[in-house]
Amino acid sequence: MDPIGARFVRLATLGDTVSANIMGARLESEGIEVRIHSQGFGPYPMTLGNMADAELWVLEDRVDEASQIMLETEVIDALAGSRSSGGSHQLRIAAAVTLAVVLAVWLIRFMFVVNRISAETNPGF
Repeated sequence: MDPIGARFVRLATLGDTVSANIMGARLESEGIEVRIHSQGFGPYPMTLGNMADAELWVLEDRVDEASQIMLETEVIDALAGSRSSGGSHQLRIAAAVTLAVVLAVWLIRFMFVVNRISAETNPGF
């Protein structure tokens, strides 16, 4: 618990309550007390635009440590995202190749059917 008279300061404003809860849990796992404030927690939750924002508040004497943890978490997430994006690119290429093959097969079949219909309607041609 926080000491009597301890002062909380705003550490960050995040775009939604889910992100704030995840970051708050990360900070709490490091022993930093966190308070989250958002319009999304009220009796009439607002989750559009700036009203969806959630603020993380920490004790004044733990701001530097909490900022460092947030920065490290963001860097790790960014690196993990850049590594996994290669698979996404490969998936898009595979989907494009599959689509091209399906379209080519459909076009060949269409041309065959048109040629057959043409031969049936004009037998001497």
